[in-house]
Amino acid sequence: MSTGNPNENKEFANILVVDDDPISMATICHGLEDYGHSILMAVNGQSALEMAITHQPDVILLDINMPDISGIDVCKKIKANKAISKTPIIFLTASKTDCTHAFDVGGVDYILKPCNNKEVLSRVNVHASNSKLMQDLARSNKALEALTNSLEEKVTERTKALYESNENLKAQIAETQRLQQQLEMLHKYDVNTRMLNRLSMEEHLEVKLLEAQMLPEHPLYYMTIDVDRFQLVNESFGHQVGDQLLGELAQIIKSTESEEDVAARMGGDEFSMIFSQPNIDKAQQKARSLQQKIKNTRFAWNGSNIQIDISMGLVALTAEFQDANHIMSAAERLCFESKLKGGGELLTYSTAKEYASDNEQELSWVAIIQNALDNDKFELHVQGIYPLSGDKPQIFEVLLRMQSDDGALISPNEFIPIAERYHLITDIDKWVLARACQLLKQNNDSELQLAINVSGESLHRQSFLEYALATISHYGVKGSRICFEITETSAMAHIEETRNFVSELSALGCEFALDDFGTGTSSYGFLRELAIQYVKIDGSFIQHIENEQISRMMVESIYAIAKEKQIKVVAEAVETEAVLENLKSINLDYAQGFYLQAPEPISTLF
Repeated sequence: MSTGNPNENKEFANILVVDDDPISMATICHGLEDYGHSILMAVNGQSALEMAITHQPDVILLDINMPDISGIDVCKKIKANKAISKTPIIFLTASKTDCTHAFDVGGVDYILKPCNNKEVLSRVNVHASNSKLMQDLARSNKALEALTNSLEEKVTERTKALYESNENLKAQIAETQRLQQQLEMLHKYDVNTRMLNRLSMEEHLEVKLLEAQMLPEHPLYYMTIDVDRFQLVNESFGHQVGDQLLGELAQIIKSTESEEDVAARMGGDEFSMIFSQPNIDKAQQKARSLQQKIKNTRFAWNGSNIQIDISMGLVALTAEFQDANHIMSAAERLCFESKLKGGGELLTYSTAKEYASDNEQELSWVAIIQNALDNDKFELHVQGIYPLSGDKPQIFEVLLRMQSDDGALISPNEFIPIAERYHLITDIDKWVLARACQLLKQNNDSELQLAINVSGESLHRQSFLEYALATISHYGVKGSRICFEITETSAMAHIEETRNFVSELSALGCEFALDDFGTGTSSYGFLRELAIQYVKIDGSFIQHIENEQISRMMVESIYAIAKEKQIKVVAEAVETEAVLENLKSINLDYAQGFYLQAPEPISTLF
């Protein structure tokens, strides 16, 4: 009878983790400890050997590349020690090329770094279970040998013990098989939609390409499906709503599959399908039918109906293509071309004319961006940065949108990377700063502060600094009403220019925030290097603060150090009440995210 304890059916093991990388060590240990395993930690080969001999762990996770003794040599020494030679060793490595040698010296498995916690836990559980099975079997054999020489009256007891041991062995083998199946599921399927993932689709596509080339009388087609303006859904309603929409979209795609079709989620808002049709016209008809079904669907959320459209790229599997990557690339280019035209189109690959190359497509975007600059087709939106004290926000981050020819708003994710690559980003930064200063001048009575993002390229250009100084002076705006947001990676790349930029504009009273904080390798050093007023903790830590101890520890650490420097801390990507309550318990200063406010046109401020 169950006691109601969720751990009663789990088996826990003593795990020795050997890694000289503290972040990797913390991530791995956190996942194993949460499951209930006992953890021993060693940061070099010598201490690993001593701890293995002293504690005789059930499983060893061993980094191959270490400064004193390599993981390979540590493994050899462990296998040479009779007391611990049977301990299963799982190697940690960033390169598959190390794996052959690792197996040669006695390793039973390997995990590629950076590690996935679910994969680590699954593999450790499998090998810990197998190790315990081997220990149980050894003990059973020893007991059997002793019982054989015992008195006849113990025969019945021995038989019963063997039967129970055998049943236990069967149960543990079944559990091992279940864990292996779970691991295979994670490897081949997308967790959110339960569809095949990109890796599985690539494998299927290789087989189907060969099949289509050998049997041309049975045409096969590959189609990429990409949601138009999906980023606006995330920005307007939050990532949780976006994930829900993708799940419902996956169900629609799966409902159109025949038994022979193969469908997958390729990542983000992109799906794909392999299917058979008698000819290209029928294939296009099937694609348009799916598109219409999606357009006719209204995705409901909180009393609102969200309608979406899709861009599609259709490719016939022929001898023209070398491999799966060639086909996927062709289909994805077609989707990209559809988006350039405003989206909602089905484009078909033609053997007579391959569609525009990536460079040509990017140059099309350059013309679009330049047209937006020339004709004032950008818009400013804002999102409040809320004090956790409960007061109304006085600081608002400025967010950029671009108008398409049909009046729809284009997310910066679609045009900013091109603007950076073709050096238009500084012109965009100038436009944003000038428009923000103009609005601030028109509302001199307000004490609201606007936080303006500055690109890395603008940051190290002396001409942009001069423009910023002149523009703020021209509009007569108080410097204290402007906060420049600088990403940690941009500051790292141009530290001297950044220091000069901060110094010159600080003289006008401007404030500064270090954005995406925590993602770099030298984060804490910038708090000492730069005279900033705010740090904005990267959303990847905030989103997992409820259930990942390492994320909470990072947030607490950043807050503690920033407090010593009298720097205020902002948590980004706050999307649930539970996350907000966690942040309040740490006493952070500010929070920003969809739970508090979705981005709105800047006209709502003044």
